[in-house]
Amino acid sequence: MANVLVVGANQGICYCKPLQEGKRLWKSYASSRPKFAFEIYRAKKVSLGVFENNLSAYYCYKAVGFSDVALDATEKYCILGKEWKCKELIMENR
Repeated sequence: MANVLVVGANQGICYCKPLQEGKRLWKSYASSRPKFAFEIYRAKKVSLGVFENNLSAYYCYKAVGFSDVALDATEKYCILGKEWKCKELIMENR
């Protein structure tokens, strides 16, 4: 594995059922993904996008060590006729 350079990997869209919200399960998941990338793939950094209106997810990622990325333009997605703005977050392996 030491000779492999991992440039990027995509986890895809992650969703938590409403009944599971507030049980700190997401915080455990959010902290395990970067740990996996750093330890197994020797990644230098992990980045993700979170929708601006999803404040609980945003603060969860911030609590486990992700930082905001300053972008020139906010990424926007049109989903079911609604515009969704996305914040970029990053965590670097130290």
